[in-house]
Formats: sequence, structure tokens, C-alpha cells
Amino acid sequence: MYAIQRALLRLEFPSPTLHRERLVTEILGLAYVNGPCEFHSSFDTILVFHNINTILAYFPLPLRGHKGDVTSVAFTADGGHVISWAAGELVRRWDVMTGESTTPIIDVDPAITCLALSPDNSQVVAALDYGGAILVWGTSPASTECKVLTGHSGTIFSVAFAPAHQLVSGSTDGTVRIWNPADGQQLGASLHALESVWCVSTYPSQGDGAPQVLLAAGCQGGRVLLWDAVSRQLLWSQSPSTDPIECLAFSPFGKHIASASWDGTVRFWSIETGEEASGPLVLGERSWGPGRAWAQCVAFSPDGTRIVVGDDAPTLRIWDRIPLEGRSHSYPTDVQIGT
Repeated sequence: MYAIQRALLRLEFPSPTLHRERLVTEILGLAYVNGPCEFHSSFDTILVFHNINTILAYFPLPLRGHKGDVTSVAFTADGGHVISWAAGELVRRWDVMTGESTTPIIDVDPAITCLALSPDNSQVVAALDYGGAILVWGTSPASTECKVLTGHSGTIFSVAFAPAHQLVSGSTDGTVRIWNPADGQQLGASLHALESVWCVSTYPSQGDGAPQVLLAAGCQGGRVLLWDAVSRQLLWSQSPSTDPIECLAFSPFGKHIASASWDGTVRFWSIETGEEASGPLVLGERSWGPGRAWAQCVAFSPDGTRIVVGDDAPTLRIWDRIPLEGRSHSYPTDVQIGT
């Protein structure tokens, strides 16, 4: 099994003006995972996470065991396991094919906004919902040390590992920071987005010269930014709307970035030029209330031709063909997630 992409939905919001009633069910995360089951012809298995106490997996098994609301999830690098956290509980590790929960990884008392696993699965990272702190601990049973990374002055809504075992974090303080999780030190100066950062994503890129690490951030005010994380140069910035960007995903071959927005669209950006590579995918109306559904999670298929989007309807919207490389997009297949 192999997790191609993951996307996490933060359920707490940085501004009281953006308060909305929480639904019984919201999609927390998505991933394409190669396995023996298929979904919609040649699709890989799609894993779906909710803020209720059951994590659903299509089509392996529901992962049951949490008593509280599940608000943070992350995949292991091989896609075979998931870690999750629920209010007032331990961080758990799950086998996505058997549905079994292994020994809890660590007991974390404060609320967690997001989780991440290092590519070699040796470290777990958790961002706390107050104080701008990040916790890093080892997954080995012999590991007892927990490092605390401090520097952010706002809530951290997104953490992601970059190449060379570096960690990236985005915060409501308007900065993106790069860390060495081994010693807990920040690497270089902070990158400034000038508004609350809701999501970050990274991608290794060779380009025509020296290797790069591309770092993308999505903001509360609708901006999408791309940096060269090595030189710290801002490559481009776009503001397609004023609605928050909930999630970003790099295409598998590093040509495009998909942004999921509360304006009900998924847009595709050329990494090279920063321009929109095509028209947006537009989500449908909510079944439970007026207005277009908010796009909250997005993931590419391994070949980069298909995409799955999670929204607040809550619905999975699956496009067999997306409008890139000269293709026209298909109509989506909608999978309604029960409340």
C-alpha cells in the first residue's frame, strides 16, 4: 500500500468572524492508497476521515475505537497505517487493512490541531492549539524524549515534512517556518505570508539547476504563495478570491498545485509561471443548506489525471479527468458521506 497524497482539515478557526456551526460529520482527510480494493473503476482505495469517533476507509475497514471527536489524522509513508488523535485521548496508530489499533503512541493532554509523520516513520509531530508550540517525539518504544519547538506566536494549523528531514509549519501569526526536528531549532528566517496561514505543502524539485524544495502556503484571505525553500525566494503569489484556502496538493510530477477554497472551487496553478493552468473545478450546492459547498481536502491520483475533493456537504467529489495537459474535465462522481 502506498499513500500518494494526504490532506487534513482543521476544525478550529483562527478568527471569531469566521465561526460556523460544526456539522455532525466533516471530512478530515483523503488519500489514494494502492491496495487490493478498487473504487470507481481504476481508482485506488480512498480513505476518508470524520470528526466523529469512527474513521471510515473505503473499502477496507472502519477504524473504530476513539470515544471523542477525531480532529487530526496523518498517514505513514507506506500508506499502511494511520495515526489519529481525538479530544481527551491518546494518539492512536491503525492498520488500515485490518482496522486494528496498535499500542497508543503517546498521551497528549492539550488539544492538537494537526499531526504529521516523518517520511521514515521515526517521528511524530503534533501542533498544539494554543501557544504556538510543536511537539516532536519518536515512534520507537524505546523513545521517551519529546522535543518542544517554539517560535510561532499564533495557532499552527498545518505541519508537513520536507526533504532532508526538515519540518515546515504554517501559523495564524502570518509566518511559515522551517525546523530541524532533531534538535528543535528553526532553520533560517521565517517566511512571511502577511496573513494567517491555514495550510502548507512541500515538493522536491530538480529544475534546470541545483535541487530545490518548493514550499506552498494557503492563507485565510485566499492567497496562494510558492517559495523556493532553499533560497527562501518567493516565486509567486496569487489571490484568486478572498475566501480561505483550506488545502494544497502538488501534482505527482511537480507541474501543478491544486488549491481547495471556501469559495467552492478547486484551482490548478502552474508551478513555473504562477498562472492558473485551467479553469477551476466548481463544486455543487449543499444538500443541507444554501450556497456552494466549501472545498476542504484535495488529493491527486498517482498518475496526476484524476482528483478527489472533500467538501463540507459532506461529499466526496471525484473527477476521472481533470482539465490539465490539454484535457477537458469530466463530470464528477459524488459520494455522499452520512451524518
